[in-house]
Parts: sequence; structure tokens; C-alpha cells
Amino acid sequence: DLTPDKTILLDLPPRTGLRRAWRQIGEGTRTVAETRFEKEALPFHEKIRAGYLRLAERDPERFAVVDASRDATQVRAEIIAIIDRMFEK
Repeated sequence: DLTPDKTILLDLPPRTGLRRAWRQIGEGTRTVAETRFEKEALPFHEKIRAGYLRLAERDPERFAVVDASRDATQVRAEIIAIIDRMFEK
């Protein structure tokens, strides 16, 4: 029964995530072969997101939820701060 000490959940509205994913595929930074999840309907993505957010709500000590809709620099800074706090203990 292995459970991580900390899980960083990058939370993003599904529409935003799908838009980003398809842009990456269009730009060539991801391949079309990587589109299995992107081809799923929006309700599928909403259900998955809700499930992860429920897990985070049930175990707030383990989960750090990061708003991934922000600029990559802001998201990166928050993740680094979370990791830094872990090692301060």
C-alpha cells in the first residue's frame, strides 16, 4: 500500500486543457498518436477532473491543488514553493 507523501494536482478546466492540448498537437510539440484522451467527449474530462478534486478534498494534507490555468511561470513558481515547504520540515 504505497501512497505518495505529496501529490501536486494541476487543476485546469477541461475546455482549457483540451484547447491547450490540441494547440500543442497542431504546433508539433505533441504527436497525433497522443490524442486518445483528447478525443474523449467533454463530459468524460469533467468527470475525471471532479474525481481528482474529490480525492484532493478528502486528503488535503497529501494533495496540493495548483491552478494550472495561469501562466506557466506562475504555475512553476507555485510548484517550487510547495516542494520547498516539503523540505523545510
